[in-house]
Amino acid sequence: MEDELPDHVRDYKLETTFPKKREIVHIYDDPDAPPSSQRRLECWKSDKRPIGSGGQGQVFLQTCTSGSRHYTHRAVKIIPLQDGGGRRRYIRELETIVKFSHDKYSKYFVKSLGWYEKKDSMCIAMEYVPAGDLQTYLRDHPALSEDGSRQITSQVLRGLAIMHGEGFAHRDIKPQNVLIQQRPTPTEPGSWWVKLSDFGISKRLEAATSGASTVIGTVEYMAPELFDQDSLPDINYPAADILDGQAFIRALMSPKPDERLDSSAAICHAWVQSWMPSAPMIPDDRSESSTSSSGRSSFDEERGMTTQVSNITNLPNTFQTGSNTQLTVIPRKLLYETQPLPAVEMGDEAEVELLLEKGADLEAKDSTGKTPLLQVAAKGNAAVAKLLLEKGADLEAKDGSGWTPLSRAAANGHEAVAKLLLDKGADLDAKGGFGQTPLSWAAVYGHAAVAKLLLEKGADLEARDGDCTTPLSQAAVYGREAIAKLLLEKGADLEAKDGSGWTPLLWAAANGHEAVAKLFLEKGADLEAKNDSGWTPLSWAAANGHEAVAKLLLEKGAELEAKDSVGRTPLSGAAVYGHEAVTKLLLEKGAELEPKDSDGRTPLSGAAMCGHEAVTKLLLEKGADLEAKDVWDQTPLSWAAANGHEAVAKLLLEKGAELEAKDSDGRTPLSRAAANGHETVAKLLQTYTTTMKT
Repeated sequence: MEDELPDHVRDYKLETTFPKKREIVHIYDDPDAPPSSQRRLECWKSDKRPIGSGGQGQVFLQTCTSGSRHYTHRAVKIIPLQDGGGRRRYIRELETIVKFSHDKYSKYFVKSLGWYEKKDSMCIAMEYVPAGDLQTYLRDHPALSEDGSRQITSQVLRGLAIMHGEGFAHRDIKPQNVLIQQRPTPTEPGSWWVKLSDFGISKRLEAATSGASTVIGTVEYMAPELFDQDSLPDINYPAADILDGQAFIRALMSPKPDERLDSSAAICHAWVQSWMPSAPMIPDDRSESSTSSSGRSSFDEERGMTTQVSNITNLPNTFQTGSNTQLTVIPRKLLYETQPLPAVEMGDEAEVELLLEKGADLEAKDSTGKTPLLQVAAKGNAAVAKLLLEKGADLEAKDGSGWTPLSRAAANGHEAVAKLLLDKGADLDAKGGFGQTPLSWAAVYGHAAVAKLLLEKGADLEARDGDCTTPLSQAAVYGREAIAKLLLEKGADLEAKDGSGWTPLLWAAANGHEAVAKLFLEKGADLEAKNDSGWTPLSWAAANGHEAVAKLLLEKGAELEAKDSVGRTPLSGAAVYGHEAVTKLLLEKGAELEPKDSDGRTPLSGAAMCGHEAVTKLLLEKGADLEAKDVWDQTPLSWAAANGHEAVAKLLLEKGAELEAKDSDGRTPLSRAAANGHETVAKLLQTYTTTMKT
């Protein structure tokens, strides 16, 4: 594969060995080390459980166990090697992520840390963004405010402008591909900061495209011209990116069903009030379209609601035979293919029955493998589901992802449909593509009534998915308190460990779910349970900045100095990830100020290395050692200089840090800043050096 790669991409390849399963060792010949120095080994361990997955591959969290000079965690995307179009896509992804990993772009894009190959896969290492992606955030929170949506949209647009200016199109703008670097919280208010990721289907615009015949992307975010096979060679992909962006904005601001205005409130809204007649009339004629909207977006105004959406979002969900309506976005042929029994979408029982009598295929599958019963189970229409079952619909039909109708009903909280399916004999513990049962899905999405029904019918309380995760751990991951309580009442194992050694309490702590963590502790959960990396619940709460959970754990007696497999304490994690409030809490509780990990780094070195000015200042105020050296004899100033953190370097210098401190290779902070191209930090150090001499 290397022969097919540009030089700048080959330069990013990591020399790698694999001593044990899930262990990775990279061998570095550091450019700023003397030629006579030994090559550096950087050792990583991969979690068993993926933290994300998509059409191109899965993403795993890896922890550095020794030798890192910059990062303690990273995300690694593992893409199965293949020939043809798939091969071209992962080569394209490598080229794109390497291109936009340059420092001048890294504010808007997830940065690559290099890549390596295994026997049957390619692995792309990237910076780890603990806050996750926007899709997960939107699922678990109310719709974003207008101000938050503006901030995020402006950053995504700036990223797209950079890509387009450099001759690339992203082609898959959606919340799942936007990672959260920083978000406001009640205890840490501030601005949003997001980064674009996942360049698996990105496109270099000057590349030859004639003859393309495959539409790639996420349907609900794709521009209409991408569905026209005849126009594919001539598509303006930057323009398509912008239309993707409009659908993306809608996803940010669309409230959940129970948060939406009803029609009476909507017609009184200031955004439309001036255009409403004095006595609004709602016509009975449903044949006329009510989806037309002004071609002028409210973004044209300096003020005003930004909730208008493109006509792409107003596509009809059903195809009515004999209608004169012209679909401007999706050709009718495609609509037939994706909706084999269209009346299902409308929940029209009589029309479904008529279509079946006329010979409609009861088991016809759409483009994702869903049969009519799978569709209606997801929608929650019990009457249509009953009709389909009476006509002989397959109870256990699976879609392309391995979901059964019962799994779909459980995941969407449709108790009546779930009961109907169970009464007909649906498999209680049917597992999908990732091994999750209907009970697992009910736990993930927080549907307590469905979970209770499944348990009453005898669902396996300890069913494990592909990562050996139980329903209780799923409830803990997503903060589903009612589900967790129900499962515990039924006897769920409070200490069940998944494939990476995580207990339910570890998951609740890592994700900041205080109420669930409190419930587990009241039930006697092990405060000091460790996962395979040796992290305790307090370690995870600290590293992810969950102050309330950290406080709860400390009140229950959690060990302040618990060390993970590489010697890091909770204070080390809070410092490395820049969580000032948690750092302050741990110090107030008496945490040791100078614990050293296996690389000899103190919390101050970790904070300086990662550029966290506020945490650095706090540690210095508490008396942290300015000149603490690690196994490479690097001081906090040396780390700040090497990584280009000007504000931290200035703070350390103001506190009297040694300018001429040399590491084991004889390099000073100034020489390290210069070698790594950090001009502003080098100038700062030069100025201090000159001042000291005079």
